Amino acid sequence: MRKINITLEVSDIRLTDLENFLDRNYGLIDFRILPDTKNLYKEDKVFKKLVDLHRHSRKAIDNYINLKH
Repeated sequence: MRKINITLEVSDIRLTDLENFLDRNYGLIDFRILPDTKNLYKEDKVFKKLVDLHRHSRKAIDNYINLKH
């Protein structure tokens, strides 16, 4: 069995239906509503730097895990 992570854009009216469907059919582990950070990323240099650091650290962690398996 594998775990996957996906990001979808879904209308507010469909969120509960989607969460219930995923839970019933796929063993839902985590369900989060992500904030819209497009403007924050464009306008806030500190936030942009944090996002870039997170992206690079996530990639390094994934590469490390893949090398160990």
